[in-house]
Order: sequence, then structure tokens, then C-alpha cells
Amino acid sequence: MHELTLAVALAELAEQEALRCGASHVSRLHVRAGVFRQVSPDLLKDAFAQMRRGALADAELDITVVMPAVHCLHCGVKEAFSSFTTHCRVCGSADVEVRGGDELELTGMDVAEADDRQACVTGGG
Repeated sequence: MHELTLAVALAELAEQEALRCGASHVSRLHVRAGVFRQVSPDLLKDAFAQMRRGALADAELDITVVMPAVHCLHCGVKEAFSSFTTHCRVCGSADVEVRGGDELELTGMDVAEADDRQACVTGGG
């Protein structure tokens, strides 16, 4: 269950961000998690609930699951990743890259009080 390890890392990062911007209370963390990270949003939320303390005492996770995209280096088409592919569906080229889907980032925090509220809300992760 790597969600517990990830929850610890998110809690530590959020605590550092809260301290950095002077936030006394964080109500929500905004997280982007790519599907290739193989993170269960429900398990991550449950694990994070066990890590909450201090400014994060009642913080919730808002997790956006990020799907990868296929980018054809030949014709430039970009399309949503639906299944593993080795060829562009538009031009047939084998010169394709799968981009994204491996993210795990804290993109923002909702805070009640902060010295620099904008810096907290726009996050840093």
C-alpha cells in the first residue's frame, strides 16, 4: 500500500507550505495524480486522514486523476490515451510518445488564514 507513503509525503509537503505562507488552517489540498502512479484515490484519502495534524487537522484531499495523452511526433496530433498504442491513429506513424499520466503533485491548498494566502492557494508541489 504505497498510498500510506504518499500520504505521509503529501502531509509533510503541505505542512511546509502552510508554514511558509503563514497558514494556520488548511481545509483542502488539491492533488493531481496520474493513472500510471497506480494510486487509489480512496486509499490515498483514507491514508491521508491518518496523517492529519496541526494546520491540516481537518484537511481533505481533492484528487484529480490525470490521463496521459498520445503525441505523434510525425503529424503533431495529440489525443487522449485510451489504450497502449504503438502507432498514430491519424497518420499511422510509429513515432509516438505517451505524455503525462505519471504526475503526483500538490497543486494548491485552500487556507482559512495566511500571511500570503495567494501563495498558498496556488500551491507548490
